Amino acid sequence: MVTAMHTVREGRMSCNMAAITYEIPEATLRKYLNTDPENLPVHGGRFRKVFTPKQLDEPRSYLT
Repeated sequence: MVTAMHTVREGRMSCNMAAITYEIPEATLRKYLNTDPENLPVHGGRFRKVFTPKQLDEPRSYLT
């Protein structure tokens, strides 16, 4: 995603061509191109950690 965004912003490729080349839906690429770079998701995926490390240790200490 980041590579596709840089390619489009540098003018080396159109949005349509970058979407095809990097196998990203065009609407998704356009959405991220229109957002502020500081507001991009930084979690790297759609799944986020639910429990803190402390919460993960609590059941372990209970069971052992």
